[in-house]
Formats: sequence, C-alpha cells, structure tokens
Amino acid sequence: MIRLIKALRGPQLREQDNRNERQVLKWGIAWIISLAAAGFPARLELYDSVWITLAGTAVNLFFTMGFLRAYKNFITGADELERKIQLEALALACAGGLLVFSSGSILFAGGLIPEPTAAVFLGALGFSYMAGIVQARLRYA
Repeated sequence: MIRLIKALRGPQLREQDNRNERQVLKWGIAWIISLAAAGFPARLELYDSVWITLAGTAVNLFFTMGFLRAYKNFITGADELERKIQLEALALACAGGLLVFSSGSILFAGGLIPEPTAAVFLGALGFSYMAGIVQARLRYA
C-alpha cells in the first residue's frame, strides 16, 4: 500500500519540473472548462447562432494549443525517467482510447449501445493515461 501511495505521489521533481507541471494543470483545466462552455449550451439548444459556436470553437482551440504546448514543455524539461513514464502512459492512453472507441463503434453499429461520443473517448483516454502513470511509476519505483 505504501508503494502505491509513493507511486501516485511520483518522484520529487526539480523546481522547473514543478513549474512545468503546474502549467500543464492550469492549461488542462482551462481546456476542459472551455470545452464544456462551448459544447453544453449548444447541446442544450440555448442558442442557435453559428457565430457563437465558431467563437466557442476558437476559444477552445486556443486553450487546446496552450495545453499541448505546456505538456510539450513539461516533457522536454523532464528527466529521462519521467519522459519514459510519460511515454508509457501515453501509449496506454492511445491503446485504451482506440479500444473503447473502436469497440464502441462496432457495438453501436450492431445496435447494442448508443453512439459513442467524444466525452466517452476523452474519458477513456484520461483513465487509461492515469492507469499508465500509476503502472509505470510502480514499475520504476
């Protein structure tokens, strides 16, 4: 149990790594909020303006690019072990996302489940990524 807790906490990062990690967190939260702010009102049909939808998409793209840039800076500045952990987690996230979305598409085509949405895909990516981080940190702890 103690080993799992240490793996979840991760290694003691340098101050620059901590700054980069905080930037990833800030941009990630902003991206999620912008995604929700752009998508939910349109889904609930609170407005029907194409311009509002395009503006929401542009704002979301801005935060998406900021998140990706912050994550790239984090990976670039990280030490070799942290890069290896992140790479393994990303590989598992890609596999998990592909598995959920492809099997969900097949099950939808067969009429067994409702159509998989982007939220399902992003959720699969997120949970797979978290599992990959824990798995890799346990392996290298």
